[in-house]
Order: sequence, then structure tokens, then C-alpha cells
Amino acid sequence: MIPATVHPMIVHFPIALLFTAFLLDLIAIWRQDRDWAQAAMVLLWLTLISVVFAIAAGLYAETKILVPPTVRPILAAHRRDGLITGALIAVVVILRMRTHAIWRTTAKGNERLSWSRAIKPWYPALGAYALGLIMISATGVVGGSMVYDHGLGVATAPAPNLVSSAKNKPPVTPATNSGNVAAGRALYASTCSRCHGPTPPFTHSLVSSMGASGMENFISTRMPPGNPVSKAAAKQLVAYFNSL
Repeated sequence: MIPATVHPMIVHFPIALLFTAFLLDLIAIWRQDRDWAQAAMVLLWLTLISVVFAIAAGLYAETKILVPPTVRPILAAHRRDGLITGALIAVVVILRMRTHAIWRTTAKGNERLSWSRAIKPWYPALGAYALGLIMISATGVVGGSMVYDHGLGVATAPAPNLVSSAKNKPPVTPATNSGNVAAGRALYASTCSRCHGPTPPFTHSLVSSMGASGMENFISTRMPPGNPVSKAAAKQLVAYFNSL
């Protein structure tokens, strides 16, 4: 079974390789040294291979991770930018192969060309480089935002001292009168479903293992900043979860 976390493990390689290849090509142009250019070409091929794996891993992770409705548009933009980045890297590789062939025949022997003559064959490749570097940076920023700003794919550890084993603590079941259940259902739909989806991730079994007060404290302490819930609201939510 392939873990969904493969994508963040791979995605750093095409970023680092593309920037390094660009730096080596700039040195190659400045020094008019084919060895630097050849090293950059090797890195570009590695960039293309790694970006293909990164895109494939990202598409796979998308099928394995629960995506809240509020994050789906951001994920769609990240997917689109990743595919565009992969296409641009392929264009860079093609143009660099053509540039290398032209540049190799421009200079004869150890003849040193003027700067304007040396860089002229590189214009298309450098333009593609610029677009590729911009896109891969923008794609990385959006991907990082999904993790650090929205918590996509991040497993939240249970609050300390709240989860207790049913073996050590008898189950405590909150009152589930119809009023609390209905109020909790409405509160979940208006407040919680935007991040957790229409189906609550908490059920009667979890409420029983944590206890009513433990579950209420868990909800109160895990709400996002700026969107707190009162004790009464937490009690209503727990009653709703306990009815599932």
C-alpha cells in the first residue's frame, strides 16, 4: 500500500534540481564552458523524471486524503499549476537540447565568443526557465498553504488527558434528548461541515470512550482561532455525535 505522504517526500527534488540546473547554465554561459552546460542538462533530465513522479504522487494523494469543501478550490488550483509546471519543465528540456546543439557548433575550438553572441542561442531556453521557475515556486507556495494554513493531510493528535480507554474508565453517555440532538445537528451543518464535510467524523463509540465532558473539552479546545464554541454549543454537538 503506497502512503499518501509520498508526494511531499518527492516534491522537493524537482524544485531543487530546476533551480540548480538554471544556476549551472548561467555559469556555463558566463564561462562558455560546455562541461557546466552538460552537468545542467543531466540535472534537467533528473528534474523532468522527478516532476513526473511528484505529479503522479500528488494525484494519488488526492484520492486518499479527506479534502474539506473549503480547500477543494485551492487543491484544484494546485493540481492545475502542477501540471502546467510539468509541461514547462518538458519544454525547458527540449529547448535546452536544441540550445546545446546550436551552442556547440557556434564556437570553434577554444574561441571565446562575445557575451551577446554566447547568450543569443539561449534566449528561448532562458525564457522557458523563467516561466518554469515562477510556476514551480507558485505551485510550492499553494501546496504549502494547504498544509500549514488549512491543515490538509495533517493528522491532529488527540488532546492530552482527554482520551481514555474504556477499560480504565466506564463509558459516560451524555443526554441525547431530541432538542440537543436537533440543535447539534443544525450547529454542525452551519459551522463544522465546511471543514469536516457533511458527515461528522465523531460517532457514539468515540463519545463513549472519551466521556461526555472529555468530548466537550476536546471540541472547545480544537476549534479554529476566531471561531470558538460555547459550553452549551459543545454539549449540543456531543449529543448529536452520540446519536450517530
